[in-house]
Amino acid sequence: MERLHWRTWFEVGHDTIDFEHKTFFSLIHKLQSLVEVTHDREGAQRALEETYKYADFHFTSEENIMIEAGYKDFERHHELHQKLLKRLRQNIDDMESGLISGSEVVTFLFMWFVEHTIAEDLELSTQLKKRQLRQFFQAPTQHDESPEGDVGRP
Repeated sequence: MERLHWRTWFEVGHDTIDFEHKTFFSLIHKLQSLVEVTHDREGAQRALEETYKYADFHFTSEENIMIEAGYKDFERHHELHQKLLKRLRQNIDDMESGLISGSEVVTFLFMWFVEHTIAEDLELSTQLKKRQLRQFFQAPTQHDESPEGDVGRP
């Protein structure tokens, strides 16, 4: 597989999610180096465990954002996260037992990351932005908060 590099189009426009995605992506990149450059099998196994734990953390973080925002597709998105964790655990076990190569795991993780980010997380970010806009336009203006109603008028 070609060397992986972060692309700005991976960003969804939410600071926390984008930061965590960059960290997740860097773990995939690290795994790719261990598998395809240094051929460090033990290091790759450790990196996969780290990636699994980080994915679990990130999904919890992202789901907390969804809950706080009242995201309408929370249950479906949560289920997608659970499916990835299950598939990732299976990939880790299969790589350890020699059923699949490290490169296959890297490809799986990268493709899942891109597809999930572009399809699912971008939709989440869009919904969060719409919610922020509604809140902004519903926020009371300085004029509305004034008991006399003429603060700021000459």
